[in-house]
Amino acid sequence: MPKKTNTRDERGRIRVRVYLGKDANGKPRYKYCYGKTQKEADIKAAEVRAELAKGRIPGKVATFGEWADVWINLKESTVGKSTMVMYRAMLKHLTPLRSCQINMIQPAEIEQILMEAAKEGLSKSTLKKIRITADQVFTYAIKNRACDFNPAQYALSPAATEHKRRALTPDETNMIIHTPHRAQPAAMLMLYTGLRRGEVLALRWEDIDLKNKSLTVNKTVIFVDGGRPEIKDTTKTPAGMRTVPIPDILADYLSTLPDRAGLFCPSAQGKLMSETAWRRLWHSYLIEINLHYGAAAGQNKHNPQGVPLSICFTAHYLRHTYATTLHTAGVDVLTAQYLLGHSDVKTTLSIYTHLEESKKALDIEKLNTYFAAQNTG
Repeated sequence: MPKKTNTRDERGRIRVRVYLGKDANGKPRYKYCYGKTQKEADIKAAEVRAELAKGRIPGKVATFGEWADVWINLKESTVGKSTMVMYRAMLKHLTPLRSCQINMIQPAEIEQILMEAAKEGLSKSTLKKIRITADQVFTYAIKNRACDFNPAQYALSPAATEHKRRALTPDETNMIIHTPHRAQPAAMLMLYTGLRRGEVLALRWEDIDLKNKSLTVNKTVIFVDGGRPEIKDTTKTPAGMRTVPIPDILADYLSTLPDRAGLFCPSAQGKLMSETAWRRLWHSYLIEINLHYGAAAGQNKHNPQGVPLSICFTAHYLRHTYATTLHTAGVDVLTAQYLLGHSDVKTTLSIYTHLEESKKALDIEKLNTYFAAQNTG
């Protein structure tokens, strides 16, 4: 039998005690509800219990930030570090909701956050991750009866500017081949093997077999705590564990590099490269390329930060160039999937399909040009 908690106070009112939980010291906490009649006291107690059932402490409603903190702490034991980095980054975009009562947030507020993120140029994929992260926080809060509505499910994502990756042109490829720089080894490797940035940063010279012209991918670098590098003893997915052939042009280049020991692409101090260090290195590389080949060739070389980057591409363009090369060379999609380290063949197929459509469009344009020439003749 439950212990009776209904009593009368010195004024003769019915008093109903409601258990609130324990305080920081583990002592039980109660709230007393009063009424002239048992029914009145019971109604007030029921209201308090209803608040508790929704995860609210009477007088203080839990915020989105409080539930997000609980959710992310629980996630830490169930997902990998790279996924945690992604979740924390997405929660930063949701900062405007942190002080909002979890049960009062509307879809429009989430839509506003997504709209601002789209204006900043974030990709469609990132906008989707922001919304999904918010959805998971609300779902967790609903399971714990902190609220009964998930506004993230009804928030509409704005149209995002898609940053389409492309393959490098032959001229850009020659720029990489003929521009010496500390970033050139990494660029050459990505161009001719399709490795991801994290795979290149984790690669060691002992993973490269120049004699048999192959390299082994068995680990990656992830960035945690604001860009600090950390080795992950597995690749992005199990499919990332692979052996990739080294073409002759890359093998010849690698054989000319000095100090072939330790990390293939270390920081200036010989350690794992941080995210900030990588960005600076790549930006410096683009400046060097622009000084030699860009519209700013006549700029003052003692002030490289002032050089406009008329030639600009990210490291991932090199991986896309490798995928394009595989397609052009007639490499079948399953082999390409293995060489690129894709866990799902659909990812490889989507690239191949896009390249095939682009080729058809180019062929049709050539045909139109031919017919036009025939008619004028």
